[in-house]
Amino acid sequence: SEAFKKGHRWMQLLDSIELGLQRNIGETYAVRSSCGCGGWAKVPWIAVSDPSETTQHGLYLQYLIRADCTAVHFCLGQGTTKLKKLFGGAAASRHLRHVGEYVRKRCRTLLGDDSPFDLEGEISLGAGSNSLADGYEKASIVSRTYTIGALPDEATLLAELRQLLAAYAAVLSDAEYIDGIKKPVDQQIADAERQKREAEAAAKNDSRLVVAAAPAAPAADSGAGFAAPAADGQAGFAAPPDTTPSKEVDAFGAAIPAPLSLTWNAALNLAFDPPDLGGWKGAKPRGGGG
Repeated sequence: SEAFKKGHRWMQLLDSIELGLQRNIGETYAVRSSCGCGGWAKVPWIAVSDPSETTQHGLYLQYLIRADCTAVHFCLGQGTTKLKKLFGGAAASRHLRHVGEYVRKRCRTLLGDDSPFDLEGEISLGAGSNSLADGYEKASIVSRTYTIGALPDEATLLAELRQLLAAYAAVLSDAEYIDGIKKPVDQQIADAERQKREAEAAAKNDSRLVVAAAPAAPAADSGAGFAAPAADGQAGFAAPPDTTPSKEVDAFGAAIPAPLSLTWNAALNLAFDPPDLGGWKGAKPRGGGG
């Protein structure tokens, strides 16, 4: 059980998988990954999303490494974290069911009944009920499970990724999804966040009024000191020019490093059992799914 820390070789391994996948799919979609935040995740993940959708709110593709490292689940799922925070768990669950029913219906047409994907989205991450992984299971709409020792070849893995990506793109461009689901919910979230900001600003102003009404503190030493540089840059030192060389960027504007030689098949095999470390399961997980 190695300590969780930035730059750990497990993080570097997942970063390599993430970047290799980004090179394979191009910059239309953004690839992100995590093996934990503040502690090792029970279920490390790699997400692929359109820039208009996020893992906090919206639809995205995700590779989820089962807690015991016996399988990787490839899913089309949805994020409801933002909805839960703003409107509560019951409202988020209703939205989850409504979107799930619509997307499954579309994917049944887009993928066909003879596809390798489970159109019920059933997955089992083996991480317990009170964890982020439990939320991943509930949010899975369409899924495909790859088991250890029985991974398809590279061409099949990439073909299935592109197949689900095509269905994902079709759903996102569907007028029913845009006008009937996305726009109304985005507006509700924007309104709720604006109201929250206004309430916080009002509370802050009230606290300032209380402070202003209190007796003034003794004046600080008015002796000569160092003047702060002017905000307009007329005083102080000018910032040095940016000499960073330009790089390819993904859909979110993040730099994409040079291509990696790690194939997707090899990457998933490494995820099942990172070399010399006994697998992700060798760590003591803290917190939820990460």
